[in-house]
Amino acid sequence: MVGNHDAGRSLCVLGAGNGNDLDLAALCQRYDRITLVDLDHEALKHLIESQKADSLSRQIEIVGGVDLSGILEEQRESSPGGDLSLERWIERARNPAKPEPLSQYSVVASTCLLTQLIDSVAIGEVQTSSSPTETGSHGKPVSKTGLAERCLAIRDGHLRLLGELVAPGGVIVLITDFVSSDTLPELFDVDERDLGRLCSSAINGGNFFTGANPLVLAHSFKTRSGAETFEVRLAPPWRWQMGNRAFAVTAITTRRNL
Repeated sequence: MVGNHDAGRSLCVLGAGNGNDLDLAALCQRYDRITLVDLDHEALKHLIESQKADSLSRQIEIVGGVDLSGILEEQRESSPGGDLSLERWIERARNPAKPEPLSQYSVVASTCLLTQLIDSVAIGEVQTSSSPTETGSHGKPVSKTGLAERCLAIRDGHLRLLGELVAPGGVIVLITDFVSSDTLPELFDVDERDLGRLCSSAINGGNFFTGANPLVLAHSFKTRSGAETFEVRLAPPWRWQMGNRAFAVTAITTRRNL
């Protein structure tokens, strides 16, 4: 197994996309090696161009076309007419293969990717015109057929992948949105000082995206098999507005044992 010394000062960002929330120049001052990963290769290229990071190419590697859910192919197999059972789909989702181009890093960050992964497999191809539906984290209809099981399997698989990518002694930073103004309209007007209280009330009332309850996510890191992680910290929530929707976002930080 690769040790933290071998990983050096390295950072892997999962779901980097267009990188609107990344400052590559600042990150390159802190890390010797940065790997940006996303399904959308063109978005990663745009990120490099928009931040004029060509001069940092020795430190930055982009890895596009990577299915971080690990089950997009299985998603097609489980669509109407496919031959993959729900049980087999869940098994694969919980145990995603580590993408071959990726190694281990001293810091691994997941940047609002979890709910995107959940939506990507809950929306669309598994839904038929007669399927009961509900709204996903990004306001699109999703199928209720095995929905909760699929969402939780994606969550568990993502946490497992983060654990496999971080070197012993390294740090995981899971940044995720967990509720939106669709079901919590007070997000638009609440004073920042009262945001934590509002979000706690929403979570206690079951108002959060399936698979993205911050308290459950933090607890999942604490109870990983073999006590691989410790020092789990849950950051106070902050507000993120995108278009005419507002989201509550938090960060969970944990360190893997040596």
